[in-house]
Amino acid sequence: MNASAHRTIRPIGALLPLSVALALAAPQGRAQSPPAVSDAQAATAQSTGNAPQPANADQSSEALTEVVVTGTRIHGVQQVGSETIGISQQDMQNTGLSSTADILQQYPQLLSLGSGIGATGAGTDAQGETLDTTFASAVNIRGIGREATLSLLDGHRVPYTSADMSFFDPNSLPLQMLQRIEVVPDGTSPIYGADAVAGTVNYILRKPFTGAETYVQMGSAQGENQWQATQIVGLTWGGNGSGIVIGYQHTHLGALNAADRSFYSDDFAPYGGPGSSDYATPGNVVVNGITSYAIPHGQNGTALTLADLGPAGSANTQNAWYAAQALPDTIRNTVAFNATQKLTDSISLFADGYYTKRDFSILQEADSGTYFVPNTNAFTPCRSPAGASAALLAACASGGLTVDYSFADQIPNERYGDQETYDGFAGVQFSLPHSWQFTVEGGHGHDIDFDVNPNDSISDVPGSPISTELASANPATAFNIFCDATAFKCNSASVLTGLTTPFLTVTYYDMSDYEANADGPVLSLPGGDVRLATGIEYNRQVVQANNTFGYGNILHRNVTSGYVELYVPLVGAGNAMPGVQKLVLDLAGRIDGFDDQLVNLGERKNPKIGLDWTPVEQLKVHASFGTSFRAPSMLEEDITAQHGYIELPSFDGISVPCSGCNFPGALLPIDVGYHTTEASTARSFSFGIDWVPTLWEGFDLSLNWFKLNYYNDVDTPLSDVGYVAALNSQQFNSLYIYNPTYFPALAANNPVAFVLPGAVNAAACSSVIGKRITTQALFNSYVGCLDAGGDVGFLGPPVSPTQIVAIADAEHINSTTIDTSGLDIAVNQSWKSAVGTWHAGLVAENFLNYFVSLLPGAPAVDELSELSFPIRLKSRAQLGWQRDFGTDSLTANLFVNYTAPYHIPAASLPLGVSDYYSQIPSYTTFDFAIVYNLHSYLPQLVRNGFTLSFSVQNLMNRPPPLVLNFASTGAGVLYDPSNASPLQRVFQVQVAAKF
Repeated sequence: MNASAHRTIRPIGALLPLSVALALAAPQGRAQSPPAVSDAQAATAQSTGNAPQPANADQSSEALTEVVVTGTRIHGVQQVGSETIGISQQDMQNTGLSSTADILQQYPQLLSLGSGIGATGAGTDAQGETLDTTFASAVNIRGIGREATLSLLDGHRVPYTSADMSFFDPNSLPLQMLQRIEVVPDGTSPIYGADAVAGTVNYILRKPFTGAETYVQMGSAQGENQWQATQIVGLTWGGNGSGIVIGYQHTHLGALNAADRSFYSDDFAPYGGPGSSDYATPGNVVVNGITSYAIPHGQNGTALTLADLGPAGSANTQNAWYAAQALPDTIRNTVAFNATQKLTDSISLFADGYYTKRDFSILQEADSGTYFVPNTNAFTPCRSPAGASAALLAACASGGLTVDYSFADQIPNERYGDQETYDGFAGVQFSLPHSWQFTVEGGHGHDIDFDVNPNDSISDVPGSPISTELASANPATAFNIFCDATAFKCNSASVLTGLTTPFLTVTYYDMSDYEANADGPVLSLPGGDVRLATGIEYNRQVVQANNTFGYGNILHRNVTSGYVELYVPLVGAGNAMPGVQKLVLDLAGRIDGFDDQLVNLGERKNPKIGLDWTPVEQLKVHASFGTSFRAPSMLEEDITAQHGYIELPSFDGISVPCSGCNFPGALLPIDVGYHTTEASTARSFSFGIDWVPTLWEGFDLSLNWFKLNYYNDVDTPLSDVGYVAALNSQQFNSLYIYNPTYFPALAANNPVAFVLPGAVNAAACSSVIGKRITTQALFNSYVGCLDAGGDVGFLGPPVSPTQIVAIADAEHINSTTIDTSGLDIAVNQSWKSAVGTWHAGLVAENFLNYFVSLLPGAPAVDELSELSFPIRLKSRAQLGWQRDFGTDSLTANLFVNYTAPYHIPAASLPLGVSDYYSQIPSYTTFDFAIVYNLHSYLPQLVRNGFTLSFSVQNLMNRPPPLVLNFASTGAGVLYDPSNASPLQRVFQVQVAAKF
């Protein structure tokens, strides 16, 4: 660790023994018990899930213990200043859903931007979904980014997942093993440290109980089926809360074929845009890179003549999703446990942990490309030229034909892999005199993500298997590219074997975390006891990312932290006055010192202040201000974390500012050095009211205004925008080095070469390091520098500098600034009638703005309600009914989900599409769930009853709104996966028995 971090942490760490000493020496006084929660407040918390629940709230008969509420380190008090979304077991059950991620995505603040196993299209670029190689789910609070949300399990950190190790998959935990979920959509780095920029999600496991519970769930949508089984067993002993609960869950989600949903299509022709690709089966002969001649259907290629080809301009087209799957086949096995052992009245041991393994497989878009077929090919129609057009005869005379072709019907593009994670945490808690507690805890977690695509690519570079087979004159060894593979078996297994190049990625992540904390009352005021929490934390992370091209660096990071939090009840029951029934101040601060292998992140100091004011008993006003931060992941710093050439087949139709440019080219993203990335920082503000009027029975209202300024976010702006779109926009020229041959004016302002001293190829790059690449000679030397450095990328080095349009900086840099504000709304009304109890509620998030600047100094653009960014208004309304029949009960809930209209920038639409299609209409869906709890007439064995649940998501089977979602990577689609589910209507039935 750097010395400065040691100097800073020591004074804070010294507060631990000092705090314990204060506790032992403090005069005898009344102990502060957890604050009372009124009946109205408790009802509000349970029915809405948008107010803090009591610290000991639990919907089961399990043992109750005092816990720390999310957003504070102090036992026995509620969080001050910020709002909390509390999701109880009853809230989860009322939805009828069986997935933790699905539950969370019902809340408007918890967006699915860039998350979920079905995400594709342009929105995936801006939100980083392209790095989610194992199809994990994630929480994205307020759309700031998955990496800006911190996930906790029972208050402690958990291992990250994905190729860039930036988020936690909530489905790693069985839903039925959760006592509740608490979400703080506010910056909490002063409490928990890095990554809690947009907020924190705390998954709280159930407490030990004696008994067993069995859950079986079946689900079905058109073209997709799923099932899940969960077994939970608990045992308590000693009558003091000691015990253990353990749960196992098996989940199988079937694949969804893209053919089962009409919106999995890249055909934009009906809307004025380009049709599906001419990379098809059968393919198309292309002359001079412009004119196509369709290879006819219904023939096997053995007797094809040149005159049999379609007329000039004819083309076979094929949906890129042809024979592909939209959602993977997924199997998950998960075990989670929670245990407590009370050794004495003042000493308790505790432990929790989980293990999850998720296997997936999916058929992706088939490999395709443009292939040259020499006249030596055994099946070429150039062998039978009679009657062909002059253009085709000339093509044959030049040595062969060029064919646009898809391997969809011959080489399935299967991708498979798994994600395996485990985490274990244990500690000891000491109850000290005068209501103080001292806790020491620690644990270790590990994640490995494995992803392999056996048929990732088919390269036709000279000497490759496909180029050899296309040149073969032997029918037994030649590749028959002129055959209709939809009707015939065109090539033998021996010919197809060995054509593809596999691609493998494996990412390892290890995390160890150790913490000591003390908290308790230090001073009695008329308003109550002043309470202090202080602690130290040590976190160690190790990560390595490997792929087909080699092993990445094994990277290490050590973080040592110290924190203090002070809870001050300025006004309470002892000194209440008119207009100030309660006034509570909470002050928190934390220092995190980084010892990072790659860059010097130094120290991060973050304060937070929270204030709760209760002017009258029914009304609470709260406000908060704080700063937060996110340290760049080590894979964002690593020089081997990403690199590779991206080849563009043609610039035909692309409006590059170059007179006469229409040529094959390679756009070359590089990663040959690393910038000195810094931590991203944020400032958070919030102000809100909670109103539970006593004269208006069953009513409550919560309003919360928030503002978040996020600075220096580590990002890859060109990837977010799309390399060609960024080039065309001319707003990212600081990240491009243009070829002076094609862009003389732009090249005169080229930046310094994207190579840092000390990079792996520094010796070969000495002639360009530190120089602006403004001349052709320097540009040619720069390309040579990249080639000599061994950075050959996915498709090999470019043939020559003349084929390179521009060189793009694809490194992670501190680039993006986000400024957003909005309003959270929750309103509820409950009432009783002769036929049962009714409940109506609404939760909504109304963004006011969402300004984004992708580069330092660039103008901020309001991206609110634009594709891949938050939408101005999202809401979920509920109408519920419950009636008790003795010990039995029946509950029914109808939910209405609304997404406001939004917009696609005209520049993001496919070429030729009218601006009319930039407007995306609103989207409203209905969900329904009915739950019957049966206790009567059951055998003694089923002690806690039998529950039958039936639910329907998207009750009216409404298809997603039309969105001409033209991805910069992957295939385009006709909807927005970030704001609609491809499954549409889903039926689910769940049976549960508690023994």
